[in-house]
Amino acid sequence: MFFSFTNTPLSKQKGKVVNLKKSITHAVQLSAAISIACSSQVVAAENISIDNIEVVGQRISDTNPVKGYNAKETSASTKTDTALINVPQAITVIPQEVLKDQNVQSITEAVRYVPGVTASQGEGNRDALVFRGNRTSSDLFIDGLRDDIQTYRDLYNTDRIEVLKGPNGMIFG
Repeated sequence: MFFSFTNTPLSKQKGKVVNLKKSITHAVQLSAAISIACSSQVVAAENISIDNIEVVGQRISDTNPVKGYNAKETSASTKTDTALINVPQAITVIPQEVLKDQNVQSITEAVRYVPGVTASQGEGNRDALVFRGNRTSSDLFIDGLRDDIQTYRDLYNTDRIEVLKGPNGMIFG
């Protein structure tokens, strides 16, 4: 099936309003004819069955909860799931179980046993962390996204806290 559609220039048309209506009518009729022609060519699909694929394994990820007090992986230093033993920086991981057992209510209470990190009171009674003597307000990340810690952070749904110390400029700028 073949369709040919040619427009006449408006300068050669007489009674432009009537011809415009005819052109629109022809365009609608043409589109209806094309859609009917295309819909008549639909072919029923065959039923194909494929074998089931079963994936077996366990992904070790920092998004999985840490079992117990000892974390094995981190994503804070490289933004990839990396074993702590393979990271050449000082990282402290505080798992959720530690936060629950110590009844931690604030970031200040969470970092009290992290070496080189102290907490002080910032503006508006918020937590202000001091890493090895350097005050910081923009080095807090929540789920990998920078947070300016200008508000009080409740720890009710915190899975873990990772404290990265050392040259982290190559990752975080």
